[in-house]
Amino acid sequence: MQHYQDGNKLYFIGGYGYDSTANGLITFPELKVIDVSETIDAVINGNSVAPFIRGHFNTSLQVCGGELMKLGDYFY
Repeated sequence: MQHYQDGNKLYFIGGYGYDSTANGLITFPELKVIDVSETIDAVINGNSVAPFIRGHFNTSLQVCGGELMKLGDYFY
């Protein structure tokens, strides 16, 4: 799984692990974006973190290994 934090946003892509739907190990085709400070506040106050964690599926995000970096407005 690759990750990169840009200000208050924490980005995660890919990753390798067990998938219960596939009943086996897969490389995940997923992007997750977490609003860090809002998620921390929600946990401290016992509220849902769901509004602050978003996901998107796309096979171009299916990566395992390497690094995630940002140059300007683009991730590589």
